[in-house]
Amino acid sequence: MNKRVCVLGAGSIGVSTALHLQLRGWDVTLVDAKPPASETSYGNAGVISSGSIVPLNNPDMLKSLPAYMSNLHPAVRYKVPYLLRQFSWMKSFFSEAREKQAISNADDLNQLIDAAGDAHKYFMWLAGNADRYTETGWLKVYRKDRPNHELSFERRALARNNKDVTVLTIPELRDLEPGLSPIFVGGMWIKGNGFIDNPSALIREYADYFVSIGGEFKQQEIRSIEPQERGYKIQLDQQVIDTDSVVVALGPWSNQILTPLGYKLPLATERGYHIHFNLAEGSSLYHSVHDVDGAYVMTPMEQGLRVTSGVELNDRDAASNYAQLEELKPKVAEAISLDGETEAAPWRGARPSFPDGKPIIGPASKHQNLWFAFGHGHIGLNTGPITGKLLAQAMNGDATDISLDGFSSDRF
Repeated sequence: MNKRVCVLGAGSIGVSTALHLQLRGWDVTLVDAKPPASETSYGNAGVISSGSIVPLNNPDMLKSLPAYMSNLHPAVRYKVPYLLRQFSWMKSFFSEAREKQAISNADDLNQLIDAAGDAHKYFMWLAGNADRYTETGWLKVYRKDRPNHELSFERRALARNNKDVTVLTIPELRDLEPGLSPIFVGGMWIKGNGFIDNPSALIREYADYFVSIGGEFKQQEIRSIEPQERGYKIQLDQQVIDTDSVVVALGPWSNQILTPLGYKLPLATERGYHIHFNLAEGSSLYHSVHDVDGAYVMTPMEQGLRVTSGVELNDRDAASNYAQLEELKPKVAEAISLDGETEAAPWRGARPSFPDGKPIIGPASKHQNLWFAFGHGHIGLNTGPITGKLLAQAMNGDATDISLDGFSSDRF
């Protein structure tokens, strides 16, 4: 009899874990209240990059704190009551921004992210959707000169982990992206990997393949996890599932299902927004581009030019605040020729974030056969398939491709 597992959460992480377990012969049920990739995995910038190893909290970020504290900076907005409730998280977040801790976290993230592109390519081969992926690398562009940028934490972390990076002059940037306006004084091209033209469609196609090989998806509300003498009962809104093992991959909803089991994990929410624009006739963009000084990322997608905002630190389900989107609109229009917004409404979502910028991947500390895979912050789409592979290896009792020690829940 195959081992039964219930994977809770059908975003990039949950779908990927379910598929890897199904491929290894497990009897897998994937559960989510919404269709796959309807929440956090829906609204990202689509970047698949081996260079996404630098945690947001690092020594460079500390230098920007005075600007962020104004609560007017487009990169970071916050609600004071939320930060007060998250005081211990904030304290740890700033502690992890120190050089030694940030280097260690970047090294751990590099192990995870270095294999992310190949893990996606394997899934794309299975699902037959490799046409969604464009391998042009990731481009960061600057409106202001950055003296001594080679000494920045970002550049040092990328060099330490042997990333293929080219610093671009103005002519080189123009050759690479002729559609960009001449407002940028240079850029940094992180080569290898690229971007997805429709992240939610990609993950849903992975989920469709999972179902096609015998996996089961149930769209129901998840009420509780109830440990039994052997295994677990998963209480849904319409039925109860008996299972041997459980994987919690619920992103920013993970804590509410785990708190009744005695887990108090320091998970915060980094909210984000996106909007789509039409490119003007004759305008083009070939990379996912991070306008660092404009504090947004733009990526050419099926739906149009997707532009994602900076971070908003606020309660997961608080009312939307479109101030960051409104502020970035004229900046995008400065950067590239547009023909207005598409008809799609602005989107808002929440990223699950631990104070050290790393996810939890591995076994729960208090229950056997309960497994965690959440807290991926800004890299959930990027690292879904590799996270699923590592967790499936661990659950199968196999050696994992990389050590999971740096991603253990015991670090908290």
